[in-house]
Amino acid sequence: MSKNRHAITSQTILSLVIGLAFATFSQACFLIPNKIVPSGLTGLGTVLYHHAGLPIGLFTIACNVLLIGLQARLLGLLASTKTIIAIVVQGLFLDLCTSVFRAPRLADDPMLAAIYGGLLTGIGLSFIFRAGATLGGTDILAQLLQKFRQVPVGTTFLWGDIVVLGVAALVYGPNLALYAMIKAFIVSQTLDHFMEGSSVYRQVLIISREGETLAWGIIEELHRGVTYLHGRGAYTNQGIEVLLVAVRRGEVPLLEELVYQIDPHAFIIVTDARRVLGKGFEDLEEILDGQGRPVRPAPAQHPT
Repeated sequence: MSKNRHAITSQTILSLVIGLAFATFSQACFLIPNKIVPSGLTGLGTVLYHHAGLPIGLFTIACNVLLIGLQARLLGLLASTKTIIAIVVQGLFLDLCTSVFRAPRLADDPMLAAIYGGLLTGIGLSFIFRAGATLGGTDILAQLLQKFRQVPVGTTFLWGDIVVLGVAALVYGPNLALYAMIKAFIVSQTLDHFMEGSSVYRQVLIISREGETLAWGIIEELHRGVTYLHGRGAYTNQGIEVLLVAVRRGEVPLLEELVYQIDPHAFIIVTDARRVLGKGFEDLEEILDGQGRPVRPAPAQHPT
């Protein structure tokens, strides 16, 4: 039986708690005290907080009502439940830290605040996204664009920040807006890194006339699967086998040595692979199950 991807499990709660802690801490102790606007509605709320004393948390909660309705319509009410929890909890914690307890500023240098604030924010958002929730505003748009348009979440955040940075430049001046741009870039890169993984895998294409010998050598020596791709040389107009292999970064030298021993004239193309899911790498079922996404049941066995 497949599991409900929006179910609130203990792992989901833990991921939300960790993510909210990182996000709130980074904003209250690094970004907001230095007037480096966070992303989305929180950034606009920061401007209003410094100039009108309006609590940031209450502002973001009020503005997210419409966006939450859109998310509930497209992803279901249960998906929005986690987002509502995240928005309310983070909003309350942020107001407690900024308006009630006055959390200390941990960095006086705007550059340090931008770097560490962006890094911690990106880490926090990755945990929140993995739990299937968002912090509203740009977060909801990023989640929807990733799901329906395959747009990387970091890219959506980067473009969303451009609008907020325009407002910050008018209010705080160009210097703080530039620091906020650095922060936005760090958030974007950190988020994509934690959501999609670091590039520790390599995709290798091998063009050789010893394709079959190479394939079995890779299978037996490196214990990696090989896929045949049928190619044709443009100059010779002759058919040739192209081998497709996925390996870990540290296995590339072993693969190159093996290819050289069998066919010194082989042509090798090595490219980065952001993520490899399947046997011998990351287990697809465990990853989807761990993130609360649906796992397809095993196909029924039909009698032969």
